[in-house]
Amino acid sequence: MSGPDILTKEIEEDILGHKVVALDFETNNSFTPREGKITGLGVGCNNRSYYFEWSAEVKEFLIKIVNDSERICCWHNFKFDSKWLIAEGIEWCSKMACTMV
Repeated sequence: MSGPDILTKEIEEDILGHKVVALDFETNNSFTPREGKITGLGVGCNNRSYYFEWSAEVKEFLIKIVNDSERICCWHNFKFDSKWLIAEGIEWCSKMACTMV
């Protein structure tokens, strides 16, 4: 198994070029942002998937993803992940979907 992906300009442009993106936060096994922290972000689009360790750079990239009103972001358990978005101060205008409906 390989380690986390590196967020390159090419990967960023590829993901931002898609209007449907799958997203999932990984945390340090905590159920609330008050008690834990985000450790990574999974991103998938067009039969490609990536895992990025959480960093300021990845946060800025996520902000670009969720601030496209034409994009659909499909989260795995958005009810859980939305708490972490709010705790990180990330606002969104993209359409949000959830796999746990």
